[in-house]
Amino acid sequence: MSGLGTLLGLPELQFDDQGGMGLDLPNGLELGLRRSGDGTEILVFAVLRVVDDPELEAPGLLRANLLGERTAGACLSIGEDADGRDCLVLWRSFVVAVIDVQAFADALARFAETASLWREGEQPVADTSDKQERPAILPEIGAAFGLRV
Repeated sequence: MSGLGTLLGLPELQFDDQGGMGLDLPNGLELGLRRSGDGTEILVFAVLRVVDDPELEAPGLLRANLLGERTAGACLSIGEDADGRDCLVLWRSFVVAVIDVQAFADALARFAETASLWREGEQPVADTSDKQERPAILPEIGAAFGLRV
């Protein structure tokens, strides 16, 4: 992780004894990073905002998660903050062995941008520039279960 710190201009950046670290961004967004126990993955997450009615928001979150199109490959969830309030959380995991420092920094920047939009209540436009079209089988599977995809 020292390579990431150097790239970001924070050479002292490192995980704490519990395997975590926080990054406070200039726009007020706080990113959490947590290393897996065996060190093979890094989980990045951001608590975005309090959710007043989780049942009302859940369908939109599920649609946004579909193929990661509106989450930049991350996943939206509803969790609890330290005060027990329901909160919107964006998270993503990275396998350390298959991502280099520059790619991780780029992904982290994209994650932060996406998290900022969701925090403000905006749903990012689906980004399909680096993806193929949805596999044709998805609408067929959805229809078989009575779902629209």
